[in-house]
Amino acid sequence: MDQGTLGSLARLDKSTAAPLLGRLRRRGLVEITKDSADRRRKLVTVTEEGAELATGLAPAAATVSEQLPALPAPGDREELLRLPRRTLDDED
Repeated sequence: MDQGTLGSLARLDKSTAAPLLGRLRRRGLVEITKDSADRRRKLVTVTEEGAELATGLAPAAATVSEQLPALPAPGDREELLRLPRRTLDDED
């Protein structure tokens, strides 16, 4: 899948998606290559290690999703996501 489509599906703007994908690449969870048909496009592929991690985390993610109330308002959602993002940024 190309980076732009992935970012759109995840509802991330380009300035958020690119650094996040870079961190995932450095951890060996995704591979990023240039599209041979359009060298401006970057293609993102989940590695075997990334797929294993996602599979292992899926049950926990489903549990958290069930426990959360209806989606918070946009400002509250950003606050809710701020700490996990900060933790990921601190690991780099």
